[in-house]
Amino acid sequence: MKKYSLSSSLDLVKGIGPKALAKLSPRHINKIADLLFYFPYRFVDYSRYCQIKNIEPEQWCHFTAEIKSIKSSWAPRRSLTVVSAMAEDNSGSIKIVWYNNRYITRYLKKNQTYIFLAKAVSDKNGFYISNPTFINQKESAEIQYIVPIYSEISGLNSKWFMDKIKPVIPLAAKIKDHFSPDIRSRLDLYSLPQAISSIHQPEHRQDIERAQYRLGFDEIFWLQLKSIYQKNKNSHTRALGVKKDIKFIQQQLRHLPFELTNSQKKALWEIMIDISQKQPMNRLLEGDVGSGKTIVAALAMAIMANNGYQSFFIAPTEILALQHFQKLHQYLSSNSYRMAILTSSQAKIVELGEIITTSKNDLLDQLRQNKINILVATHAILNTKITFPQLNLVVVDEQHRFGVEQRNYFSSPDNHLQPHHLSISATPIPRSLAMTIYGHLTLSQIKSLPAGRRPIITHIINPLDRQRCYQFVDQQIKAGRQAYIICPLVEESDKIQVKSAKAEYIRLQKEIFPSLNLGLLHGQLKGQEKDRILSEFQQGQINILVATSVIEVGIDIANASIIIIEGAERFGLSGLHQLRGRVGRGSHQSYCFLFTDQPTPKVMTRLQVLTETLDGFAIAEADLKLRGPGEISGLKQSGLPDLKMASLSNQTLIKQSYQLAQDIINSDPELKKHPEMKKKLNQMTLHLS
Repeated sequence: MKKYSLSSSLDLVKGIGPKALAKLSPRHINKIADLLFYFPYRFVDYSRYCQIKNIEPEQWCHFTAEIKSIKSSWAPRRSLTVVSAMAEDNSGSIKIVWYNNRYITRYLKKNQTYIFLAKAVSDKNGFYISNPTFINQKESAEIQYIVPIYSEISGLNSKWFMDKIKPVIPLAAKIKDHFSPDIRSRLDLYSLPQAISSIHQPEHRQDIERAQYRLGFDEIFWLQLKSIYQKNKNSHTRALGVKKDIKFIQQQLRHLPFELTNSQKKALWEIMIDISQKQPMNRLLEGDVGSGKTIVAALAMAIMANNGYQSFFIAPTEILALQHFQKLHQYLSSNSYRMAILTSSQAKIVELGEIITTSKNDLLDQLRQNKINILVATHAILNTKITFPQLNLVVVDEQHRFGVEQRNYFSSPDNHLQPHHLSISATPIPRSLAMTIYGHLTLSQIKSLPAGRRPIITHIINPLDRQRCYQFVDQQIKAGRQAYIICPLVEESDKIQVKSAKAEYIRLQKEIFPSLNLGLLHGQLKGQEKDRILSEFQQGQINILVATSVIEVGIDIANASIIIIEGAERFGLSGLHQLRGRVGRGSHQSYCFLFTDQPTPKVMTRLQVLTETLDGFAIAEADLKLRGPGEISGLKQSGLPDLKMASLSNQTLIKQSYQLAQDIINSDPELKKHPEMKKKLNQMTLHLS
């Protein structure tokens, strides 16, 4: 082996050239250490030995057999080469087939004995072995019976990664373990070098399980440690408490056109208790789509305004900021509070109940003079110097996109005063995940939907029923409703055979709905174009909006009652549930149709969950269980961490890692005795504040 080090560039590894480096770099794989931390996502276990007579369909195993015959042929109908052989041991014989691999005959010789790593299949062609790996019996010491499978990156397939990682695995021994031998012994953990070596080159199934546990433990531990460390730091700051005025809240509730649900009332009460304290509130208000989180936040801001303080509502996008501003204006219109919205393209103030456009400088001047009680803005506006003389509440929508530096933006270095913080999230998160990632936040959950909402009817559509579904959509639109059609991609791809929004928009307009007005919305459009399309859809000028998952959060069109999701198998359950939440927001019966061209048992089992429940929390739990360790990409688009190994349904792992993190902070609050841990916390890209 060449003289590598963990910090060596990957171009020192044989077979990794400039083209491969260019593909790996965007995934932050630049050094040998990065390659070692690129873990397999599953394993194929051939470790079970079988005689031919004992091989069963769909069984993974290895067997030793002699080749009795071998031939290559061309199948013109399927345009592929078929190599077929007969292999025999002392218990029987079996047919082996390779497809599109005409070079097999160069390496596999008649009357020679090989070890085959195989899976048997049974179909209309009978019982046989399909595309096995094989090795000459004399080289059996080189066989890895448990084979790691890596995710492909831009054409770099699993075998490529296996070949490139194998020669550098010995360097895992040089990786520093941040846990002492005493901690590892007490918690029965593999060392970090052992875990990394075993995950890439396991000898037994137990090696995989123990390596996954240790690597998953690390991922959760760092989240826990960061969370507890931040919570401990926040406990030293102070805020201005406001009085709990029950009569004022009762007055506000009487002016609402609806009654709050019990979940909303409970969340509001928890917030009122928090903001009456002199320690800053740091609460996460989590609720399902359409559960009414904005009104709870609005009432909290009304309490602040009634006490003479200012509130700042921050949204991730301009579209969401405008929607929140309009809702706040609607909910709090009975008061004389002055509200404003500031984004990169607009500045508006509510004057005597009317929304008027003003200049950015004028708005900021009024804010500095404490003439604005509530300001709604986007994250981008934080680059502007904003002065709040009486800021006492910050409400952040999609708080996981709001970093530590932005949070510190509102701290007062002179008197250590900090405004109260309320974070709201529309992504239902399993409690185990929420407490892991947001352990430094107090959690409120709104689980019940407002009265009068009809349950959304969800169906999985067979490809043969596509036309009937289109006819139903046409009928609903002629009855006055509107629809969304969601595609996984913006543009067509040669590699992924799923529908794209641009191509589908053209096809649907020309062939399926020629008499209707269709709109196209995706992430590549400029902000003003997005706003124009959404405005036309909201005003009913567009009947069907063809879009990508850019509409996943925050789009609130009460008249839209149908959503079709193409390539549903490509979305996580939580992502599908978020998309489904774009309908069912008015009084009309709403429908969600899931289209899939891959109706395999696994896909159907996943999608069936959505037809059985509308509870986002139950769906998130099911998503977590079905996807397994580390695969939480259904939540990824909401800013949550993409964990590689952690099993977030493993309560033992979560409790052990939490307890260890808590013990470390209790004994060393500033991590002065753990400088390496503090250094790693500072390097973590996930902001938990």
